[in-house]
Amino acid sequence: QRDVLVLRIAESTGAVASAGDDGVVNLTLSGRVLVSATRTEQLKVVGPSSYPAAMGTVGIVWASTGQSATAAGGTIDGQLTALNATIPSAMKELDAVAANLATTVNAQQAAGFNRAGGAGGPLFSGTPPAVPVTAATLSVVMTDPEGIATSSAGQPDFNGDNATTMSTWGSDPTGPDAQFRKMMVNLGIQAQTVERQTVTQQAVRGRIDADRESVAGVNLDEEMTNLVAFQHAYSSAAKYISVIDATLDTLINMVR
Repeated sequence: QRDVLVLRIAESTGAVASAGDDGVVNLTLSGRVLVSATRTEQLKVVGPSSYPAAMGTVGIVWASTGQSATAAGGTIDGQLTALNATIPSAMKELDAVAANLATTVNAQQAAGFNRAGGAGGPLFSGTPPAVPVTAATLSVVMTDPEGIATSSAGQPDFNGDNATTMSTWGSDPTGPDAQFRKMMVNLGIQAQTVERQTVTQQAVRGRIDADRESVAGVNLDEEMTNLVAFQHAYSSAAKYISVIDATLDTLINMVR
């Protein structure tokens, strides 16, 4: 049971186990004692009370001193990496796509004319309008479809040239569509990399677990062999005692 708990702590924090005196197992985290005999240290999470947060603001500290602690691997390290780098980075890229979309569309709207002959108004903005445009605040502010500036010329020379220009954004290497595709490709590459690393780590972990079980685990065949040997030893001892008892009984009767 102790070994199971040690394994769980190591898997969570990356702590290193070492044998101490009298069969004690010590656990250290980045050179500092986490568990030693009956003495233990606690860790706690620090950071903002809401999420999403700025990159690198979530961490763990030693509860007794408040000093920063470093998870040398394990699930905690993976979770901190996700909270401090992976998720904020992806959100930042998505916010950039949303801002590019709003800027590009609104600029093209302003360059054209709507059905009423007026200059095209903005199609997107943040919510409320005073806040910057992000993926979370992006909203459609145009409520009348006739406000779409499809024409590049005012009355009476209406045409669809402005709408045609809008249709070319899909092939624009700097446009929001290309930017979004690039972001998704990068996320896919990161996911594949993590999956390959996971497969490799699982294979390594499997070999390590097998080695550990060969030393600390229970071999049923070996235990069954020992059980048979103990049973024969018990039967032999019982037979020996029985013979001694019969011999003593005979000797006592002879004296009588």
